[in-house]
Amino acid sequence: MKPITITAYTNDAHIYDMFKIESAMRHLPKWFKDLSKTYPTTVGNQGRPINLSVSTMKNCPAIIEYLSRPLAVRIPYDLVLRCDDGEMGWSAPTQRIVDLVIEFHKNQKEGFNIGHCKAGVGWELVEPEGIPFLFTDAYYNNFSKNWRATQGITNFRDQHHLAINISTPTNQEQTQIDAGQPICYLMPLSERPVKVVSKLVSPEEFKHIAEKRNKKFTFIDKFKKNRKLKKFN
Repeated sequence: MKPITITAYTNDAHIYDMFKIESAMRHLPKWFKDLSKTYPTTVGNQGRPINLSVSTMKNCPAIIEYLSRPLAVRIPYDLVLRCDDGEMGWSAPTQRIVDLVIEFHKNQKEGFNIGHCKAGVGWELVEPEGIPFLFTDAYYNNFSKNWRATQGITNFRDQHHLAINISTPTNQEQTQIDAGQPICYLMPLSERPVKVVSKLVSPEEFKHIAEKRNKKFTFIDKFKKNRKLKKFN
């Protein structure tokens, strides 16, 4: 089966060396790697015990599929988040990183009363076929955390920028996401395997790729208009 090929571009040598986008199987949570495939139990009746092995979650085909098919996106910096009354605040090690995060304000998400921001991760992705990808939470890595990657579907033909939508409950203690932590899975909505080719490029080339499908030329519906215009060019 022909693989889906994604070319991942960055102009940051640290991100290129340390935080490549890879198969989620390379970033399994420790508890799952340590889990045995079976556990012993005893069943029986009339005083005749029988020792059996029972499957654990490590044998669940749905979980195995969920962990083996997607790409893992890791955050390349520490990020501290706090949400008060639906408005998000954040901090990061440098101002350049702080500027990678954009908040969705209350009037952009009326009724969705949680903190919600979009965090850039330093990559632009190009996939020429337009295969849709589901953004989904790296749940089994982060089930005990009080933040989540929010869901959505996009392709990397009609837009190339990779930013992860993160939500946190309102009016709770601040939370920290550590550099290197898987924050999101990119799940291909296809049976085909995915191959990622990572490239370190100059700032000029990176800007060209970023603006090619992400230029702010309209007030709303940029993604839809980009796709429509591309059909006629």
